Amino acid sequence: MKNHGRIGRPTLGDRKLVQRLITSDPEVEEFLRKNPSVNASDVFRRAVHSLMPRDIDSLRLSKLAEEISEMRVSLSIKEAEYSSLKKRVEEREKLQLDLRLEQDCHPWYLRSLIQVGVFRVMRSESVDPVAMVMEDIRDGTVKESEVQISESRVVLTGKATLQTRKRLRQFLRDRSNILVPIPSREWVVPILDTLRSGYGISIDFDEFQKEFLLNQSMGDLTVDDFRRFRPAIIQDRVRSEVKARMEPEYRHFTIEAGGIA
Repeated sequence: MKNHGRIGRPTLGDRKLVQRLITSDPEVEEFLRKNPSVNASDVFRRAVHSLMPRDIDSLRLSKLAEEISEMRVSLSIKEAEYSSLKKRVEEREKLQLDLRLEQDCHPWYLRSLIQVGVFRVMRSESVDPVAMVMEDIRDGTVKESEVQISESRVVLTGKATLQTRKRLRQFLRDRSNILVPIPSREWVVPILDTLRSGYGISIDFDEFQKEFLLNQSMGDLTVDDFRRFRPAIIQDRVRSEVKARMEPEYRHFTIEAGGIA
């Protein structure tokens, strides 16, 4: 007949599980009986854990403290390097920004004057000397003997007084006595002298006027397009004010582009 072994808790190899007998007292038994929801095994396990030595936790705590200390030292080194690099980058960007502002403030200012409508085109109609002289003869300002009118042309005679010559000098050309019609014309204001004294900037006015007469919307062009007019801010106060106005725009460009080229 085969031996089937004893029925019960399985063994762990050749070593059997330790069997423990837990002694209780009547009060505990009474409490457990009245409180079936209390797990006596769980209470026992927690109680034993509370009595176990804490060496493993202490070692782990000490190890973590050491690692944290090393991390703090490493962090301190990296923070110092970060601060140093940040200061160098900021100083370099400031120098680049100042250089760009100085380079661009002159054409930028000229463009801004166009954009706010400082420059205007003035126009004058052509003036016919014949009509003007005929009117002067009628009201007695000029005598008929002082002029000779033929074929829509007016010529001063030898009897023309100095006063008459001064009055009609805008029609005289090439020191002749022939009165030439004044053609219609266009020009730009303010003129160069006003730009220098009133706005603190000097430009190649002839070149600028030529371009502005062709394109009054040139304020839409880039800053670089205005360098050819050789603008130069000649008043320090104006230069400082212009740079202050430019800085927010150029600083934003620096942030967006990651630096100024």
